[in-house]
Amino acid sequence: MPAYQPDPESLAAHPVPAWFGEAKLGVLIHWGLYSVPAWAPLTGHITDLLRDRFGETCKLSPYAEWYENSLRFPDGPTAAHHAQAWPGWAYADFRGPFEAALERWRPEPWAELFAEAGVRYVVPVTKHHDGFTLWPSGAETPLRGRWSAPRDVVGELAAACRAGGQRFGVYYSGGLDWSFDARPVANLGEMLASVPTSVAYRRHVLTHYGELIERYDPDLLWNDIAYPDAGDLWGLLAGFYGGREDRLVNDRFGPAGPLQARLQDLDALARFNARMAERMTEPGLAFAPAPPPVFDYRTPEYAGFADIQPEPWECVRGLSSSFGFKRNDPDRLDGPAVIRLLADVVSRNGNLLLGVGPDAEGRIVEPERDALLALGAWLRVNGEAVFGTTPWRCAEGLTGAGTPIRFTRRRATVHAIVLERLPPGPCTLDGFGEGARPDRVRVLGRGEVPFRIEPGGRLAVEIPPGLDAEPAVTLALDGAA
Repeated sequence: MPAYQPDPESLAAHPVPAWFGEAKLGVLIHWGLYSVPAWAPLTGHITDLLRDRFGETCKLSPYAEWYENSLRFPDGPTAAHHAQAWPGWAYADFRGPFEAALERWRPEPWAELFAEAGVRYVVPVTKHHDGFTLWPSGAETPLRGRWSAPRDVVGELAAACRAGGQRFGVYYSGGLDWSFDARPVANLGEMLASVPTSVAYRRHVLTHYGELIERYDPDLLWNDIAYPDAGDLWGLLAGFYGGREDRLVNDRFGPAGPLQARLQDLDALARFNARMAERMTEPGLAFAPAPPPVFDYRTPEYAGFADIQPEPWECVRGLSSSFGFKRNDPDRLDGPAVIRLLADVVSRNGNLLLGVGPDAEGRIVEPERDALLALGAWLRVNGEAVFGTTPWRCAEGLTGAGTPIRFTRRRATVHAIVLERLPPGPCTLDGFGEGARPDRVRVLGRGEVPFRIEPGGRLAVEIPPGLDAEPAVTLALDGAA
């Protein structure tokens, strides 16, 4: 196992472990004090706000886990809702009902559901922007003192998931901590300007990451927003990579210092926001942070890439317009939508990190549970076209009837995942090309089916009856790769 030095050049040589590219499907769990109010305005997805109301993106955030920040704007919808639903309550008061629910929570139902859904790696939020940790940390905060759960949610969930064979990562908000900086944040520029960079916060983050790595031996560090200081970061990553060769980190460890310092000037902040607002109107822009000097994979949020990417990436989005539980949100992905999303992401060399938001009692609500179970049922039949695959020479195509297809590859087999229901009878695959002639064609879950190559390279397949009830059907074209 190579030794890494605490500098970007040495760390950038770290290879992405094979397990990550093979896993394809993870879950990101947001459960915390914000799960008690469980509310955010219905302002669309985050990408809609970034495009249409950039100056108020954080103030009007659709994310329920941003409740504390949104509450700080007296003229905002969250403050109006809070005055009616929780009169006289401060955000910190939600600690009481949340910790009462902690006493009743069990990790095994979560782990069992994720295994049933086909999830290969689990990433719980260990500390979100409110600074409250889901493990009993020894660190204290300047505004709230000991601000940690009395029960070790992280450790208990790690044990339950690993018992089911899943990899385990940790999400940590390195760039925002409202128990250190309580300024209201209205937009992206103000968010980056509010990243704490004091010596006290740097020590706080190092203490937290040290506890997480030593106690839970994570496979993956999923940092959010930024990291307070590059000088501490390189040593942290060198130790993490050097501890085990199959670990990796995401792309949200950008050192905050220089940019954060510049954005304290109001004119510089206004210029930054103007430039970023203009960028958000560019067509096809994937909402992802600028990558730091050292990272293993990209993480666009509620977005993806139009083309096959040469390097690993991960689409991260919630099952609703929020990551945390949002009881007022009617917009949730159902099983067929999640299946289509997974197929699309995998066809472009990505993983899907699907956000799950348990309610205040730690229950995964029925619509999200149903979507996960539907995904798992589909993967038990069609997992060959997802897990351990690589992109083919193109990501997408169409049937002769115009139904969208996503392609993946496993060794000599090309998988054509048809993203809508398929009636029985003849089906043709357009855009397949002259050079790809399979030895045989299988419908996953049904076996081999008749096929022929038509002039121009069009592939004609006979679809057996009974598949028109399936949300997506996979044709395995053996020998076509």
